Amino acid sequence: MTPTKPLKISSKNKVNNNYKISQNKDKDYVLEIFRKEKFFTLYKFNLVTYTEADCIMGNFYSESHPNAAFKNNLVVSIKSKDKTLSFRNNSYHQISDTFTNILNIIEPIELQNMLKKDFGIKISKKESKLLFEKAENFRLS
Repeated sequence: MTPTKPLKISSKNKVNNNYKISQNKDKDYVLEIFRKEKFFTLYKFNLVTYTEADCIMGNFYSESHPNAAFKNNLVVSIKSKDKTLSFRNNSYHQISDTFTNILNIIEPIELQNMLKKDFGIKISKKESKLLFEKAENFRLS
């Protein structure tokens, strides 16, 4: 649900295309999105300088730990100006400001067609069968 372009950080709680950045009581910045008549926090950040060394542990975890989300889920996502498309473990989400549609992919050929049409990813029938089965296993575990 993140913005598709940079937002200016300002001291004013300016709303920019359903998003705003403000500071909380701890002086961290908070990126929020307007949904269902109120703002929801997407994430918080600060302006502290970080180095590559500050990211090593988090990167190692997300790449290597047996419980890491990207090791235990099949995930594809793309965001355009007016919608977000995401696929996770055979559940396909189409999200815009006015609707959310969730479809369950129930056959490998559906996965193959959806990846090609909506994400521009071309895979063979054999690859789609393998990915479909992995996604099913992730979903059931």
